[in-house]
Amino acid sequence: MKNRVIFFASIIILIMVLGGILSAKYIKAEETKDSIKLGNKYLQEGKYEEAILAFQKAIQVDKKNIDARVGIAKAYISSKQYDKAEDVLKEAMDVDTKNPKPRGELVKLYILQGKEYLAAQKYEEAQNSFNKAVELSKYNPLTYLDISENYVSIHQVDKAVKILGIGYRETKDEKIKKRLEELNEKIRKREPVSFMLNNTNKPPIGTGLGEAINNELWVKYSDGKEELLVASRDDEDMKNRIAEIHDPQLTLDKKKVYFRCLAAAVSDAIHVVDIETKNVHFVCYGNYLKVIQKGEYCGKLIVNQHRYYNEGGAYDHFYIVNEQGVEIKYLGENVEDLNQY
Repeated sequence: MKNRVIFFASIIILIMVLGGILSAKYIKAEETKDSIKLGNKYLQEGKYEEAILAFQKAIQVDKKNIDARVGIAKAYISSKQYDKAEDVLKEAMDVDTKNPKPRGELVKLYILQGKEYLAAQKYEEAQNSFNKAVELSKYNPLTYLDISENYVSIHQVDKAVKILGIGYRETKDEKIKKRLEELNEKIRKREPVSFMLNNTNKPPIGTGLGEAINNELWVKYSDGKEELLVASRDDEDMKNRIAEIHDPQLTLDKKKVYFRCLAAAVSDAIHVVDIETKNVHFVCYGNYLKVIQKGEYCGKLIVNQHRYYNEGGAYDHFYIVNEQGVEIKYLGENVEDLNQY
């Protein structure tokens, strides 16, 4: 009888102990849940410091809670404390190596930083951030698609294609393949639509007319991309010297651009640049430039050149020349005669 009493007493004690443990766990879980709920509420209200305190309280109760750590990181991200957010997410990855949430949020953080660097034209920093995102999410197609669209948004379609190419090699994802095809088609249809002359802070360049502006010729394409074509440069040979670029004109096939720059005291120099290769070469001297748009001499150039009489004296007349600057036809000195071309 005595043994039975002891046995039942032991069972009752065990039940009470287990009940206490379960009750404590339940209370602990509820406290954690309430703190996380409060933290999320503060996040939505933009009260980031209060949110961090609430999430930290949850961690004090449950040291391995990942949701609370992710919540802290989100609060830091929203208040643009990216370094702190990165540290918290890396720590969360160490706490629970199998939970995908911290890794996913860290990828989002790196892409966000990359986007902001792009907006600030800090392209190297942006690339570094995107590379970190890819390292963490190498086989996730959405990472590559997200990064590529950030490049598309600033008209850097070529870089978008590059990152998608890497993504397709790693994932063989059909969505990436489709977007690659769309962007490659966009590049294929790309055409130059306008030109810009941008002055630099570099020293002026000496010419026969004195010091000339050190500037650059840029092209803008139909997809919004802007690209440097020619930069001013000094050279002992006047035919290779490029200074104070002006009067850019597109060839009829839209593959090259003619332009004038200051050269001799009595004449500009005319050059041509290949849009794709960026190769530049001297065409001829001339103080006027027009690409002929129609007729027998379509695609050829009208130039005005300063020439000298054998017996002395000089004159400035118009000529049609070919792409190498060789004279094809003499037009005279009357500007009105040029209208027929």
